[in-house]
Amino acid sequence: MVVHVQIAADGAVQGAEIEESSGSVKLDHRALRAVQGISPAPAPPAALLGVDGIVDLSIPVALGH
Repeated sequence: MVVHVQIAADGAVQGAEIEESSGSVKLDHRALRAVQGISPAPAPPAALLGVDGIVDLSIPVALGH
């Protein structure tokens, strides 16, 4: 599955959504909670910030048992 994440310059997760589903609603929700749980993340490099001060990332997520 792939989760699309928006991270602010201070590392705060501004948003997360499923970009590519795992096929399981429960797993998709687990992945979203896991990604949202990293907030605040380390501050992203300034070179990655968009004009709005946000980094947009697509992150592949694999969940174990």
